[in-house]
Amino acid sequence: KNAMNISTPTICLSRRRSFALACALAMVAPLAQAEKITVGDRVLDVGVAQSRQEHTKGLQGVKHLPDTKGMLFVFEPTRKVCFWMKGTPIDLDVGFFDENDQLVKYEGMQANMLDLHCSPVPVRYALEVPSGWYQRYGISITTKLRRAERLEKPAKDVGEN
Repeated sequence: KNAMNISTPTICLSRRRSFALACALAMVAPLAQAEKITVGDRVLDVGVAQSRQEHTKGLQGVKHLPDTKGMLFVFEPTRKVCFWMKGTPIDLDVGFFDENDQLVKYEGMQANMLDLHCSPVPVRYALEVPSGWYQRYGISITTKLRRAERLEKPAKDVGEN
């Protein structure tokens, strides 16, 4: 997802839902942790992308993302970042959160587009959620992101292929 990291997603094709779901889970966050976060008063289950490999993979290949799921990208140290939608077949919103964990910008991103969506300032987090999510739930600039307890299992059912 990070524009500086380009990769080609693996394609999962199967008529069997169980195989397709397992394949999607492997694609979404093969190394990511699962975690609950809160943005304003909304609780989300997210895959947490911390490494360059996880940042590159992001939500590529995911064809469905419920309103209760997302992908949290962690940047330590904070820095300006850009995202694109190569290999991502669904529209998403991305929100950028600064070093104080406050939302500084969010915008919609169209599926499979290569245009860049960049943070205006150095950020600690970027949060990808379903298209329209920030507006639908009244999440506004300066809303805080809070990380809850980390779960000990991989990020499962973040999205479906």
